[in-house]
Amino acid sequence: MRIRLPATIWVVLLLLIAGDRNAAAQGNRVVTIEDWPNAYIERLQRRGHMTDLNPTDFPYREREIVRSMANVNRDDLPSLERIWFDALAEHFSRSLPGGEETVVGGSFTGRLRAADGRRLDPLRPIDNEARAYQAAVIQFYGESRRWIAHFGLRHDWYYDRDPDAIDTANRLFIRSEDAYVGYGGKLVSAYVGRYHFHWAPLADDALFISSNPRSFDAIDFRIGGRKVSLRSIFGELDSITADGRYTGAAGADSVLVGSERRLIVAHRIDWRPSRHFQLTALESTIFSGSNTSLSPRLLNPAHGWGFESDNRPKNDENNGLLGGLVWMNFDRLTIHGQLLIDDVDLQGTTDEPWSYALAGSIVYAGIAQRADIGFRLTLVASRTFNADQVEGQYIYVNRGIATQFSDYVHGRFFGDIYLDDIVRGLSVSPRFELLRQGEFDMRDPFPDDELGSLLTGTIEDTYRGAVRVYYQPSRRWWVGADLGVNHVRNAKHIDGAVDTRFSGMLTVGARVSISSGIDLWN
Repeated sequence: MRIRLPATIWVVLLLLIAGDRNAAAQGNRVVTIEDWPNAYIERLQRRGHMTDLNPTDFPYREREIVRSMANVNRDDLPSLERIWFDALAEHFSRSLPGGEETVVGGSFTGRLRAADGRRLDPLRPIDNEARAYQAAVIQFYGESRRWIAHFGLRHDWYYDRDPDAIDTANRLFIRSEDAYVGYGGKLVSAYVGRYHFHWAPLADDALFISSNPRSFDAIDFRIGGRKVSLRSIFGELDSITADGRYTGAAGADSVLVGSERRLIVAHRIDWRPSRHFQLTALESTIFSGSNTSLSPRLLNPAHGWGFESDNRPKNDENNGLLGGLVWMNFDRLTIHGQLLIDDVDLQGTTDEPWSYALAGSIVYAGIAQRADIGFRLTLVASRTFNADQVEGQYIYVNRGIATQFSDYVHGRFFGDIYLDDIVRGLSVSPRFELLRQGEFDMRDPFPDDELGSLLTGTIEDTYRGAVRVYYQPSRRWWVGADLGVNHVRNAKHIDGAVDTRFSGMLTVGARVSISSGIDLWN
């Protein structure tokens, strides 16, 4: 029999868990990028709450979220924000049973996604044939004190049908994901495993590490506190055949032609003098070679790769990216911006055009009692994320590690309308988007210097008016839709071609979970 408790009781339980000596050692689980608490946290952060959580560094751990919520005075929250806070409190009170130092649990999630084209992206649909893709995720874990082991298997038919990626699942369309072991300290944490990262606000494009690719195996290391911190990712990407082909099975092909290993290292240093302002230095480098390995040179986050990566001895090929991020919150106005520099010739030794990318957003929360409005912009130059050595392309099994495409400008105006006080868990988001797409792709052979830096060839312009609807009355199930009309000029980069079509996607999901505390130490 399920016992229903008032929201206030859940908050009290949550704060007791946050303060309990034994239970404070729990909460090492990674909250995955697609998990619904992230969206509620983002809504509160737009309103100046829970900003001690880094709004541009995902994923969070459960303990970090609980500590942040303990710093919020629930009684001071307006009614709508209180509904979101209570939903988080109830969720984590159930996930973190108090009183024991060891917790075991598991969950099952089922999801169905349907679209009127092969690609699950209504802005860039392929063909007009409706398709549905089922997915199922099984997870179980055990954590004790500061340590955790988390196991996850994901069945997803889209892995086999994704038009942009190499298939990553073999037996029964199943792939190990959200599988990791780790230590979660307050000032130092280290995890080894496979899960998604996203170095930007949740709904913004990330230019260095994003949730766009399939999750890859990595060492995730973090040191520091709220004001100053260093996070480093050392990951293994897919190898490439020695003759320059991405097959997803370069190890098997190496018998005939050889292969090149590909590794990635990414660092971020965050400086947060207050909870409402942040500056971040970012860098990322792909290393490749027939004998490339995770060397001490790679593992040292104190190296400044902008100066070191091409120095001798140079034992590997590399493609390096440098940049920065700024995030600011002024009560209900949030501003975020990122700059990435791929290739910039400061010495004037070549005529090669610059390679760069920009991304950012401006969001005003509470323009009306239930509404946020905002604007997002992403600009990626034609050569960005590409390299003259094919193995340096910024991709993983053909999906972009940052953005999926290059040579484009994408702007979108949006509104988020929250109706939780009328229908719990309901939000409606109208939006208008403009996508200007050039002809070059980051997976094409590296161009000569005659190719321009942005919007090359015949530019395809897509205008999209759409509305997104999301309904999640409880943590157990949800329904979402993205429905709109695309008007395309110079369709498929054919001068004068026009195409207007409906484009949409539907999502239905359900989840069941269980967790229990046990005492292994007495």
